[in-house]
Amino acid sequence: MAETQHTSVLNEYARKDIENKARRLIRRAGFSRSDREDLEQELTLRLLERSALYDPSRASLNTFVVCVIRSGVANILRQEATKKRAAARFNTSLHAEHVPPPVVEPEQERNFARLEVREAVAGLAPELQSVCQRLMADPPSVVARELKVTSYQLQISIGHIRRHFARLGLKSF
Repeated sequence: MAETQHTSVLNEYARKDIENKARRLIRRAGFSRSDREDLEQELTLRLLERSALYDPSRASLNTFVVCVIRSGVANILRQEATKKRAAARFNTSLHAEHVPPPVVEPEQERNFARLEVREAVAGLAPELQSVCQRLMADPPSVVARELKVTSYQLQISIGHIRRHFARLGLKSF
């Protein structure tokens, strides 16, 4: 039965959407043309892995495909950004005088981050505070279900929250 589910999820619409997203990633995210096939394969694999989660009573097949692929693209972009950040940490000039960074205990750093996030959440509108607090504990799909909103409506709220955090200099949260 799982095999028929895989083939039904991987229909023509899904293949075209995967190709389109891979093409857009190549143009936008700094991937090369040689990465296209890998990106398509990664998105296809993600769709096939999540095919068991498809419930026809909740959404159409195409809606499920779009959500899974969109999530896969976001995950790929996050991984790429993480690689770039990690690489930037170790770039140093051989000509510059080495000044050791100030020592900050990891626990102290986490406490500062928690405080900044707490203050940022407090500055949100009450309905966005609720969404933000729920997202800190649960994945978006669970939050959308609890709030009885569509994933699109939740994404709009998340966009407002992200912009608020970015204005406060908390882009990475």
